[in-house]
Amino acid sequence: MSEPESAPPKTLKTIDWLKLLGGIKVVADTQAVEVDVPDNRALEGEDDLQVTGQTWLKQELKHTKHLHYVRLCLLGALFVLVVLWLGSVALLLLMEGFHLWGFDLSDKVIIGYITSTTVSVLGLFHIAAKWLFSASFADFARSIKDLNKN
Repeated sequence: MSEPESAPPKTLKTIDWLKLLGGIKVVADTQAVEVDVPDNRALEGEDDLQVTGQTWLKQELKHTKHLHYVRLCLLGALFVLVVLWLGSVALLLLMEGFHLWGFDLSDKVIIGYITSTTVSVLGLFHIAAKWLFSASFADFARSIKDLNKN
């Protein structure tokens, strides 16, 4: 024996929902009490929240400025490292080219030194530039600038 299929549950159409909600809104509006004085309990912690938000923004700005200073110092140190490294390549080429003090290396050694040095220097500089000009830092700096305008 098979059981008879039950009828699918009734669903309200969108128009029926809008009518129902419209009726509820009318009743709610008629029963609403108008208040001229705001509720003090609702505003109780608002000043503390503003002070806390301003304190957080000041700390975040101080941290960002310090991080920016550290990044600039490290970038300066990296620049000195890059200049010294490339200077060593130039000195090696001069000594090899003019055979100063009887200096002589094979071509494979010179090519290996120049190639590895160039790749290392460019890689370090690329990493430092991505760290210094990161997207998150730029987004944060932009948001601070927008807050200062308001």
